[in-house]
Amino acid sequence: MHRNPIRIEKPHPGPEALAEVLAQLFVARGWGKRTERSALEDAVKTAIKATAGETMLPLVSPGKLFKGTLELWVKGSAALSELSGFHQSALLTALQAAHPVPEIKKVRFKNLADAPAPKRAAPKKPG
Repeated sequence: MHRNPIRIEKPHPGPEALAEVLAQLFVARGWGKRTERSALEDAVKTAIKATAGETMLPLVSPGKLFKGTLELWVKGSAALSELSGFHQSALLTALQAAHPVPEIKKVRFKNLADAPAPKRAAPKKPG
């Protein structure tokens, strides 16, 4: 004799909240990373302006933020030396204040001249 398991019907939860649907859409399309990246770029601009001055703004661009370490790409070795030698601790403090989540624990400077060249598509062969 087989026993039928008891089924408990769960009531339908109803329509989903618009905020939940939008959050899923942002994750699916990758838009969340764009806004996060934009916030990071703004935080770097604010921190550079506050610590090293406006003359350094066009020379610095943010790289990856990975495991609490933020890469900052710097144009020119003189600017790289100045930032890493004189402004690193103040810059880290300003970055932590301007961009609290995710936490920035360390700043690593890289020379933009050492950056790998962007990959280009191979030209199409005629024919």
